[in-house]
Amino acid sequence: MTTAAENRFFTTKPREVYYETIELYHSQIGTLRYVFNQFFDKTFTLEAGAPRDASTAVVFKAASGDVSPLTQSSNPVSSLQINLGRVGQGVKAELRKISGTGWLEQIQCLYRVYDGSNLTAPMNVPPELFISNVSMDGESVSLTAEDDNPGGIAVARKYLAQDFPGLEIGA
Repeated sequence: MTTAAENRFFTTKPREVYYETIELYHSQIGTLRYVFNQFFDKTFTLEAGAPRDASTAVVFKAASGDVSPLTQSSNPVSSLQINLGRVGQGVKAELRKISGTGWLEQIQCLYRVYDGSNLTAPMNVPPELFISNVSMDGESVSLTAEDDNPGGIAVARKYLAQDFPGLEIGA
């Protein structure tokens, strides 16, 4: 016969650990990588199709803060709410490095989730997101990332003179 405590012990599932990470990229500040709710930096291997450092083990800085789950409402735009705690001050300093026309280029955000038993590949294919809103308050920074490029720079293709045969370009 088993006791109630033994029964509870043998029927309890092992605790699963997941690591939520974000990667922010802009040409003027480079790449910033964070892993949430950790005390120490962690090393993860990026997926083979990553835009930077594909299939490479990279270090993500430990950060307090949270990421809301990827949401999609009646609007077809998916969004992710990111709240950075103690690293907010450093992110603010990095964002201040963006100057001039650099603000026309969007900040890319990649959200990855890793299973604690396998740090060699993310569980999901990271969606390509862009930072659409930045809110700075004291030490903290809140970011909103959406899959819709708010800059709208690459909406239509460029038309060139070669696309219009017979067109004469005046001198």
